[in-house]
Amino acid sequence: MRTTILIIMALMLVWPASGNSFNRMRRAVARMHARQEQNRVGHLRETVSYLTSIGRGFPDTESLDKAAAWLTKRLERYGWTVLEQPYEVEGRVVRNLLAYYGDPVQPLTIIGAHYDTALTTPGADDNASGVAVLLEIARLMTLDGAKPPSDLCLAFYTLEEPQRRVGFQNMGSWRHAFALAEGKTEVEQMISLEMVGYFSEKPGSQQYPDPSLADQYPDRGNFLAVLADAASLEDAQEVAEWLDGATTFPIFAAPVPPGFDDWAFSDHYPFWVAGFRAMVITDTAWLRNPNYHQASDLPKTLNYDRMSELARALAELFAVTVRPE
Repeated sequence: MRTTILIIMALMLVWPASGNSFNRMRRAVARMHARQEQNRVGHLRETVSYLTSIGRGFPDTESLDKAAAWLTKRLERYGWTVLEQPYEVEGRVVRNLLAYYGDPVQPLTIIGAHYDTALTTPGADDNASGVAVLLEIARLMTLDGAKPPSDLCLAFYTLEEPQRRVGFQNMGSWRHAFALAEGKTEVEQMISLEMVGYFSEKPGSQQYPDPSLADQYPDRGNFLAVLADAASLEDAQEVAEWLDGATTFPIFAAPVPPGFDDWAFSDHYPFWVAGFRAMVITDTAWLRNPNYHQASDLPKTLNYDRMSELARALAELFAVTVRPE
């Protein structure tokens, strides 16, 4: 944003204030924005391509370690400090990555995504898409020498997928949430990025857990949902309103339907249990994506332009709303 403003000011000095000159300036700014978009898409594709090439399913901790090392290297390149939260499951060490810019202060705002995948699946949408957006947020927030707020934590979680095998208490997000609760750490809110890359304009491509919801929301899978419990719904509505205004596709906030326990299977849920406000941004997973937990969950199935818009909008949102240092 800072670079954009400086370029516009420079162009105004170079070109006289005539209609033709203004049109040339506008075209120059449009070309610059297009290049920025291409850069964002390129970074997102790189992350998804790498993560889907190495596995990342427990108990293959070698691939999880590779992913963690790759993510850490890039976060540190962008100037973030990465703290590991290691723990042992079934005799194997796994780890969360918690990225801060400077010394963390409270109350924390946490944006998280799990970097593991279901065993034997490449996991492009689930959840390389969420990780790619989170990593791109880290990059965007430090462009042009900008300093992200020190009460923002970017959390890359392990072991979201095998809860039924290892138990909820061994999810990476569960370990993080309860470590924060036990340490009496103040948390403003937590946002989970869970499958954010699959979109469809095909009529009937969007399903709903409750048939009555089909009368309230689109039948095409062309939107993102921001889902929350009752305590977090106002926060979710504010986030959805910002994102909907900052992107070219629809974004809706909605309460998790009563009794719909399937949405407990993601990284926002442990924060609810620990007493924190939390929400999940999602393309609704199996309710839309036919590749869910399949070998067909490949990079080519994702919409990188929309992922790019989401990353930019979230980076801008938290650059202006999280308390400054």
